[in-house]
Amino acid sequence: MMDRSAQQKNGPLQGTQESYDPELLLDSLLGRMRLKEDAELARLLKIEKRLLGKIRDRRLQISGSMLLLIQEATGISVGELRSILRDRRRKSRMTGVPGPFLLRK
Repeated sequence: MMDRSAQQKNGPLQGTQESYDPELLLDSLLGRMRLKEDAELARLLKIEKRLLGKIRDRRLQISGSMLLLIQEATGISVGELRSILRDRRRKSRMTGVPGPFLLRK
């Protein structure tokens, strides 16, 4: 894995928001839900673990749809999630999570 400074220089989402920190949100969720690893968080959210990896590596931003999914699974409000995420956008688009990442029932 790349260190954080290398990710910021080379990451495809670099520059989209300076203070945006998805890793902070994921780590906060792990702590608040008393989970030990991303695989457990992925199961709770009913998504594939690799999606969380892409978010951590900043290859994928957390969308409005993902925030709603997290809210439903954890009970933490979207406003609080955005605050933890340091998301300062005025609007958040409601794009769907790509199909292959969702777990099948």
